[in-house]
Amino acid sequence: MFESLKNILLKRSIRRRNRNLLRNKKIQSFDTARSIGVLFYVEEGDIPQDVKNFLTFLRQKRILYFALGYYNNRDIPANLYVTNKVVVFDKTELNWYGKPESDRVEAFLAENYDIVIDLHRKSFVKSLHYAASCVNTSLLVGGHLYENCPYDLIIDAQQIANTTQYIEEVKRYLSMLSPDKKS
Repeated sequence: MFESLKNILLKRSIRRRNRNLLRNKKIQSFDTARSIGVLFYVEEGDIPQDVKNFLTFLRQKRILYFALGYYNNRDIPANLYVTNKVVVFDKTELNWYGKPESDRVEAFLAENYDIVIDLHRKSFVKSLHYAASCVNTSLLVGGHLYENCPYDLIIDAQQIANTTQYIEEVKRYLSMLSPDKKS
């Protein structure tokens, strides 16, 4: 019962925030995107190598990116690779029902992105679901189909063995898209 109350309050918070969100939804690809937001999950004490490789891929394509990660523990390890383009928040920055209350999350949500890609594959990470639901983007890509799913493009993550393969699918589909160049 307590978990359902937390879920209700988090959904209400998302709805409240989305009242002021004016998303200009449109098809984007790696060829048309100028800025990309990336959401990821940190299990161990460092950013996963496949996420680092994806950020390098974006840098090589000359796409501006901002990556937001969630570390499901207290006290982010000192050895965690963090820059001004890659930030991580932890459990201490969540309120009692799981809503992120961090300046880092607010900085991520304040930006306007052409594409936001949710790379995390854990269905229980509600703080990243919150960020995905409240971000201002033209195209939101993710791999989880759940109640009130905010994604515009869903890549079935349950059928894919690991995050590296999931990222390759994201690259493949975003490379295949051919948006209208006039808009």
